Amino acid sequence: MYEPMDLFDYQRKATETFKPGEPLEKHDARLCDWALGIASESGELAGLIKHRVFHKQKVGTMEIAKEVGDVLWYLSALCETLHINLEDCATLNLAKLAHRHKGSFSFDRSENRRRLEGKFEDTKEYEEIRRRILNGS
Repeated sequence: MYEPMDLFDYQRKATETFKPGEPLEKHDARLCDWALGIASESGELAGLIKHRVFHKQKVGTMEIAKEVGDVLWYLSALCETLHINLEDCATLNLAKLAHRHKGSFSFDRSENRRRLEGKFEDTKEYEEIRRRILNGS
């Protein structure tokens, strides 16, 4: 059983488990920048939806479209940095969902998505998309 502690004590003890910091290579710094941008812009988008739905504020479609565009910009930057064609990502996503749901959404298939995704990864369709992504289309 743990003894109660104050947060400063916790903070000091937590530092014992920190990974040592290392300088980032330029490529990795770009990946972090783009991924954090996606998270940040997605948060802004989520905030607009929250205010529209739960606070009943007038959040316009154009405000939402601007944030979607910002998310798309960061996704494009991430894909460009990794030499991934965004179209291949879209193809992969639709193929994965089609394999999972067999044409229409199913709660059961959604709950078993991990098992179904493993089966999808054994298909020729997945291998073709994987080859395109890994070879830069």
